[in-house]
Amino acid sequence: PTSAPVPLAAVASLPIGAIVDARKGRIDLRTAGRRGRSQSARIAAGIFQIKQRRARRGRAAATDLVLRTPPGSARACAAANAPRKGVVRRLTVAAKGVFRTVGAAAPAKGSSGASWAIADRCDGTLTRAIRGRVSVRAGGRTVVVRPSRSYLVRARLFGAKVRRQGGR
Repeated sequence: PTSAPVPLAAVASLPIGAIVDARKGRIDLRTAGRRGRSQSARIAAGIFQIKQRRARRGRAAATDLVLRTPPGSARACAAANAPRKGVVRRLTVAAKGVFRTVGAAAPAKGSSGASWAIADRCDGTLTRAIRGRVSVRAGGRTVVVRPSRSYLVRARLFGAKVRRQGGR
C-alpha cells in the first residue's frame, strides 16, 4: 500500500490493480486462467496496470493490461507543433492465454500464442500484430489484425489540437 516504486528482481506476487513500469525491462506475468489453469504473458516497453474480472460459466478470465501514461508525456500532443504520430505510451505483449491490452481509443485482445504491440499516439491507438491474430474493438465492430499488419483507431488523444489545412 505504498506509493513509492518497488523494484522487482525475482519472483514476486503482485495484487490486481498494481501498476508496473516495464519501460527498461520486461516482466513475465502469470495469472489465473480457465478451470484452474494459469496463463502467462511476457510484457515489455511500457507502463501498465493489471486488472482481472472473475471468470463466468467456464469462460476464461481475461487479464486486462491497461496502458498508463508516463509523467509529462501527454503534454507532447497538446503543443501547437506536436507531431501527429507522436507516441505517448506503448506496450508489447507475447501471451499464452487470454490477455487484453486497453489503449485510450481501443482495446486489443490476442489469441493464445499471439504477440502484439499497442501504442497510444496523438492521432489514435495503433495495434500491430507480430504473431497470431489480434482482435481490436473499434466502436461497435471488431477488426482482426493478422501478423505483420497494423490497425489504427483514429481519435484525438491527450489534448491533441485539430490541425487546419490551408485553402479549405
